[in-house]
Amino acid sequence: FDEEEACDNPVTEIRERLVLTLARHVTAARLQRKLVHWKLKAATDYAANPKNKKQVHTLVVDYCQNLQYPWYGERQPGETYYYPHVNVYCLGIVDVADMSVSVDGVPQPKLHAHIYSESQGDGGKGGNQVALLILKQLEAFGWLEDIKNGEAELNIIFDNCPGQNKNNMVLHI
Repeated sequence: FDEEEACDNPVTEIRERLVLTLARHVTAARLQRKLVHWKLKAATDYAANPKNKKQVHTLVVDYCQNLQYPWYGERQPGETYYYPHVNVYCLGIVDVADMSVSVDGVPQPKLHAHIYSESQGDGGKGGNQVALLILKQLEAFGWLEDIKNGEAELNIIFDNCPGQNKNNMVLHI
């Protein structure tokens, strides 16, 4: 391998830059995975023994597969194959520390999914809609005041799908 020749070869230079870019991506993904596991453990540890600890809430949020139903408009239903379909978006929110206690006293995760479904005309899948539904669920859990007062830590895990703009959204409570 001639290093001087490799520096003069633009194809080799491009390959080396791609390898370095991929290495940075893999390192960042590994660090993110460690952070997620740490936040999951903190939430489940708090749920198992809440005394003398700051509240830690961790949610996993993601859109499920889109559903479709036929839309007839003003027309009488007939052959539904030719009618346009309306998308229904389903957002799932799971509290990772949703625990129950077994008969032997050991905490067991229940992992209930809270599903919000809306048709495409009601809001879509944008970042504003995601933030609105998360705030709605935080109210339903009764966590909003504790989070506002700084008495609880909130962690939300997304898959960072750019179509939902979650990687650019900030929730301010």
